Amino acid sequence: MGIDLIAGNDDSDLQPLVKGKNLKELLFYMVEDIQHLTSMVHALTISTISLEAMLAAHSHTNAAGPTLPSIELGVFTANSQIKKTVLDIPSHYKKIIENAAMEIEFLRPFGARYINSRSNHTN
Repeated sequence: MGIDLIAGNDDSDLQPLVKGKNLKELLFYMVEDIQHLTSMVHALTISTISLEAMLAAHSHTNAAGPTLPSIELGVFTANSQIKKTVLDIPSHYKKIIENAAMEIEFLRPFGARYINSRSNHTN
């Protein structure tokens, strides 16, 4: 048997209670997964920048000697690297900071919007 907590004598939106510790544990796992995914995307971005730098400088040798690197490829990779450096990498760092702040605000007892009640409990 259980209890129904009904505010204002209106049970039209009655929903099941959650166990706060279990929910908090799940959310910690989810935040950790987001942090790992952000780190992986960041590492892939850094690898792509390095690969594009090597690709932009790549040349071939023919019967007349070495050729110059492709101008079109150089322009493309330069634009791509600028985008990654100016937009993508800062957004990775921003996401890491946001995740840490979210964890503190919602999942730590001292957070301003801590998800668990400090006074009420259920089994």
